[in-house]
Amino acid sequence: MAFNRNDVKKMREELQAELENFAKEHGVSIHVGNASYDDTDITFKVRVASAAEDTERLRWENNCGYLGLVPEDYGKEIILNGQKFAVVGIKPSARKNCIIVRRISDGKEFLTTRETFVLRGGTDAWTKTVKR
Repeated sequence: MAFNRNDVKKMREELQAELENFAKEHGVSIHVGNASYDDTDITFKVRVASAAEDTERLRWENNCGYLGLVPEDYGKEIILNGQKFAVVGIKPSARKNCIIVRRISDGKEFLTTRETFVLRGGTDAWTKTVKR
């Protein structure tokens, strides 16, 4: 059987549906992503993640210190260009735009820099002084 694009798409959808029960049983989330294929083989990218209540919060708590931020900044509301945004995540591998913010009015997510976040009300742990 030679695979074509429609076959691969249909198989990915069916595989995702089948893995939902497995994911619930094991307390994880599973996403079947992109596929590469030829006439005889299909390779799917499958992502399994902890189904913790808030994985983004955990990622923030584990990585915010590298950027000189504090765990309490997660969920903080800031004003950018006259609109309210909430801090909803972090991209630790990003060099510049590493803070994920969600616009309150419509839920759309954007990236911003650490510096912009600190200027708009985020905590700058690097400049805090330690009292002895």
